[in-house]
Parts: sequence; structure tokens; C-alpha cells
Amino acid sequence: MVRTGRFAAALLTLAASSWSAVLGVQAQLAARQVRVGEQIPLIVTVSVDDEGKDLPWPEVQLPAGVTLASKDRNQSTSDQVSIVNFKVTRQHITQVQFTLRLTAPKPGTYAVGPVTFQGKDLGRGEVKVVDAPQDVRTFTLVSKRSVYVGQQVPFTWRLTADRPFEVRKFPDVRTALGNGFYSASPDSQKLQMQVVTENGKRFGRLDLTGSLFPLKPGHQTLPSTSMDYRIVEQSMGMDPFEAMMSGQDPFEAMMGHRRVVDGSARTQEVPLEILAVPDKNRPTAFQGGVGEFKLEAKLEKDSLRAGDGTTLTLILEGDGQPQASGVPLWTAPKGVEAYPPQDDWSKDWRGGVLHTRLTRRIVLVPRQSGRVDLDSAHFAWFDPNKKSFQQKSIALPRLNVTPAPATASADTSRAAAHAMGPVLGPVDKFWIAFGKVSAVIWSLCALFGMIWLLVRFLRDRLSTTARQRRRILALRKKLAKLPKPKDDKVAAGQIRQILTNALAVRLGDDSRAWTSQEVQDNAPVGLGWSEEQSVELGQLLMSLQATEFAGFPFDPSSKGLCGKILDALLPSA
Repeated sequence: MVRTGRFAAALLTLAASSWSAVLGVQAQLAARQVRVGEQIPLIVTVSVDDEGKDLPWPEVQLPAGVTLASKDRNQSTSDQVSIVNFKVTRQHITQVQFTLRLTAPKPGTYAVGPVTFQGKDLGRGEVKVVDAPQDVRTFTLVSKRSVYVGQQVPFTWRLTADRPFEVRKFPDVRTALGNGFYSASPDSQKLQMQVVTENGKRFGRLDLTGSLFPLKPGHQTLPSTSMDYRIVEQSMGMDPFEAMMSGQDPFEAMMGHRRVVDGSARTQEVPLEILAVPDKNRPTAFQGGVGEFKLEAKLEKDSLRAGDGTTLTLILEGDGQPQASGVPLWTAPKGVEAYPPQDDWSKDWRGGVLHTRLTRRIVLVPRQSGRVDLDSAHFAWFDPNKKSFQQKSIALPRLNVTPAPATASADTSRAAAHAMGPVLGPVDKFWIAFGKVSAVIWSLCALFGMIWLLVRFLRDRLSTTARQRRRILALRKKLAKLPKPKDDKVAAGQIRQILTNALAVRLGDDSRAWTSQEVQDNAPVGLGWSEEQSVELGQLLMSLQATEFAGFPFDPSSKGLCGKILDALLPSA
């Protein structure tokens, strides 16, 4: 807009004696500072007492580097009534607004003007054009470009900007980075912009961190990732007196204006070289672990009696791929019964690196007394920094097993007396006869009880099968009558519920809490299915769960595949 003080007045009123039809005219620059590429509106408003159809366009002298991008003309009419010496005068006024939009391709301070209309100087103005900064810049930062299969690659999605911003939509790490990596990110991160200062300059920064684990060797590329953001910029208001001199509302000018910018920033693609773990010098105990690992082993107690138990605890901690680097190896010696291990997995982030911890507990029960030597616990892995295989073995203490307490032996004197034969009296003979009769009665009761149990067992077995068939057939009808819902999540949830109820009929209610992998593993045993059928069942459950809980696209063939599985679940008559 036209400045005051150093520049000519922004508002000039022309006398009616000079211009017979022109009542007033004013010129203003609607902005004092813009960015490169933004338009600079120059507005000239002319008031006349007629239609104003023949008014010429105003002229403006433009400095080097400023061009006229476009122009348009608008007008409005109004009636003005005045009373002077009891005389009513009505005047028809037309206001014509000429808007000239200027642009400057380079930053700088430009003097616009003079602006003239019908040869009259309306003044000059000054506008500052600043460089248009990129709103938000984003990068993918990785610590390594050449890694081995299974090696952890910490990464950071970093967004920076010269102004405050907020991220409206974060990408899902697992889907954004493709199928060639196992990826993980911390459960809780500071997903808000932080103000940082570097080299004396303040700017906003947001870091989203995580880790990648390559799954196969070769040349791979981290795909570019898009993140949506929003910038809210509040400009300061102008001086109210200057606004009033330029013909604007001084109160609105003091309030300033709010500028909202929605955008999307995309990271660059990052090429990676994935190396295969070498076969040379690979130990037989190697299970795929790549990184740095620590192994600990401890025995609850090493002195116990035969038949008592002790717990062997093995702890493996490292930065390899979670649950894919292997487990500590240990073999129970002869004469010691080892129960199935109980595994407890945990993870935590330290300095942007994911560490996993496996605690394996094995209950040992020696069956014989004596001194029992236990094998060492060991684990092998590949160290990418040393580019060699490493192996850790931990010796376990020897078990000292004492004999179990002996049972009481029969009294020799009583044995001798029984060998000579008992002396029976009348009472003894009565109880002997009573015992024989009771034995016959109890034998008959036991026989009738066994027959009753056998009949009930056969009846229950037949009725259970029939009941199972009825329940599965009812679920089959329910599946066929399902309406086609508009929401994919609802459709997946209804089909998954029917399939879960059918599996509970055949495998028991405990199967409702099984994961899709557990259902797949238990189907060959519980249902007598082939491996191909079990895999098909597990994949269907996983697909339905992904649609219902993670929003994956719904597979239209899921309903037909569910009906096929329900038919297979029908027990034979």
C-alpha cells in the first residue's frame, strides 16, 4: 500500500472544477511485503457522478523487475441525498475500482509509481519482495548404506521449517517402506515440532525414528515417503492511522490476518546395498543373528534330591532382528528331564537403536542320584563390524543329586506271623463272610456302573457329533444370508466371527484366544487337516484381522473361502 511520511499522500481528492464528472480518486498498494511469485494488488478507486463508462485506465510507472500480471475493473452505484438551506439534493454516484496485479520474480525492494489518472499524480509506493522459502523440508537419514541381511539400520524421518508447523498425517512405517524390510518404531515418540538453534539460526524440527532389518540381499531402495503438514502464520497488523489514510478500516488493519498453508512433504529415495551373510567359517550353531549379542546363564540351585526340580535361566540380549536371530542352545544330559522352555520377550530403545531381550526358563528334574555334568549353553552370531562369526559359551555348574527318601519296609515280625497262618475266631469268620458278600455286591454295582457309563459315553459321543453338525450348519446358513455391508471393516468382522465360532465348536472355546498362526499350527492335530488346508485357514484369519483392525482392503473372495472352510469343519456322521 502507499506509504505515508517519506512518500506522497495515498489519498488525493480532485476538484470538480478540474474534472467535471470525477468526484474523487485514490490509489493504494494492498500489500507492503509479499513473497516471490505472489501478486501485488494496486487498487485505484474513482468516484464519478455519472455512469463512468468512458473512464480511462490509470497509468503506473513500473520499476525494472516488476511486471503487470493482470487487471480487472469493477463498479457499483449509490444515491447520495443532501439538504442545504431546506433544499433537497439527490446525487447519483458511481464508484469504479481498477485493480492492477503486479508480480516480481526476484526478491528486493521496489518503488512503484508514480500512479496517474487523467494526467493527475496519485502518488508513489514501495513494496518489499522476499524470497519464497520452502514451507517444510523432509529427509530420510540412515546411519549405514551398506549392511548385511538381518543387520539393524536405524533411520530418521526429519522435517524442518523456518516457521511453526504440525504434521497432520504420519505414514505407517511397515507399509511405507515396502516388503523388503522388517521395520519397527518406538511405541511413544515426541511427534511435535521442537524449536532448535544451529549456527545462530532458530528453526522448527520434528524427528520420527525407527529401525530397518533387510530381509534379502541385493540392491534395494528405501522408497520416498509422503507426510502431510499444516502451517498457520499470523501476520502483524498495520498502523491504524496509516490504514485510515489509505482508505481502509483501521480496526481490521490492526487485527492482521491469519494464513493457513496445507502441504505435503516427500522424502528422497535412499539406495542401500544389502550383503549376504558369508558361508565361509559359518558355525553349525548359527541361526541368523546379525549384530551384537550378550548371553547369560544361571542355575537356580545345583544341589537337590532326585525327583526335585531346579530352573535353568538363559538370557540373550542383542540388537539383531527381533525373534529372528535365534535362541540360546542347550541340551539336557541323560538322566535329567527338561520340561518345555518358557520364553519371555521384551524390547527397549536406547539411543535410537532397538534392543531385544529373550529370557528362557527351563525346569530340570534329575531322576537319578549322583553328580551330573551339564552341557554348556552357547549362541553363535555374525558381527558386521568385525565381519566375522562370533560364538559365546557359558559353562554350567555340576548338579549334585542326593537319593530320594526310602519308603518304609514291611515289619519282619509281622511277616513271619502271617507266614505261620492266622488264628480265626467266630467274629473273624463273620467278617470274612460279610466281606465276601460285600465284594459280590460291590462287584455287581461296579459292573452296572461300567455298563451305565459305557451307554452314556456312546450316547454323548453320538449327540456331540450331531450337535456339532447342527451348530456348524447354522453358521453356514448365517454366512449365506449376510447382507453386503458398505464398510469393509464390518464385513471382515462378521465373517471372522462366524469362522471363530465354527472353530470353537470343533477345537473348543480356548481356540477363540488363539492367534491365526496358532490356529494354523493346531488345525492338523485338532481337525486332522492337511498342511495346505491349515495354511489356507491361517491366511484367511490373518487377512480378515488385517481388514478389521488395520484397515487393509477387503478381499471379496473371503466369504466364499469361509464357506469352503465351514464345509470342511463339518464332522463326519
